[in-house]
Amino acid sequence: HRCEVAGLHITSGQVAFDVETTQGGLIEALMARIDDCDMHGQTTAAVRLSATGNARSSVMLHHCEFHNLQRAILIDDQGVGGFSMLHAMHCHFDAVQTGCEASVSASGGAMSMAMFDRSEFKQGQQFLRVQRAPTGNQQYMVRLLHCDISTSGDAVDIQGNALGMTMVHHHHSTLA
Repeated sequence: HRCEVAGLHITSGQVAFDVETTQGGLIEALMARIDDCDMHGQTTAAVRLSATGNARSSVMLHHCEFHNLQRAILIDDQGVGGFSMLHAMHCHFDAVQTGCEASVSASGGAMSMAMFDRSEFKQGQQFLRVQRAPTGNQQYMVRLLHCDISTSGDAVDIQGNALGMTMVHHHHSTLA
């Protein structure tokens, strides 16, 4: 169930990588993987991760570069009994207005997550925005580890709801 793409330079279009896996996992060996790719100029997002139904949709971004974008990553988590999992390691965001935007209405599944490790965001408006639907009861966690984030607006904007726990875990990160 694993798909791996490496070494591409993608310019323009709506979405560079549109990811929806049905049997992805919480560990790297089970995730779709995008390695050492350079993306810029996409109009919707460079990477879109979608989870619907009971899909376990997951992707790892490793050594990816995002440049001159309105939005680098878009997560659309509408699962029922599934989850979405994004793990971005050693990624660089430059002149990107929003690094990652997650729209979460999932319910009844394992916890969904967006994790960023050893990544850098500069010259952008906002690194991360999470919006929860009022009816979604699934837990959602954001993890920032050893990240250097410098924005002209709010670095992180997370909206929770009354039904599902929404968590932020960060350490050894600079948020400015």
